[in-house]
Amino acid sequence: MNELLPLADLMLMPSELESFGLAALEAMACKVPAIATLVGGVPELIDDGETGLLYAVGNVDGMAAGAVGLLSDRARLETMRERRGRRRRSGLLHAGAAAVCAVLRASAGEGVETAIEVQR
Repeated sequence: MNELLPLADLMLMPSELESFGLAALEAMACKVPAIATLVGGVPELIDDGETGLLYAVGNVDGMAAGAVGLLSDRARLETMRERRGRRRRSGLLHAGAAAVCAVLRASAGEGVETAIEVQR
């Protein structure tokens, strides 16, 4: 997974229930914007329109339109990739994303030194 996730353009998470949103956090740690539903802790991870897109549960058409819109606007997609981890309201995403990214990199064989450097 740690080799494939960074290759994705987007992460779609149309969950009806979600406690924290770890899958979205993992995607964002790999600079993959998430398109998700407004459930559980997900809205605390994603700044709608800034680091990803949020939709009401069941709004599959909206999510699809959002995905097509982002894939059609590479500049906006790249901006979202770079903004992930720069939460205005808290450092939760930055700290969590750095930790997840460090674990993924270490498990990919980049070594402990790289993992420690990412967390700084």
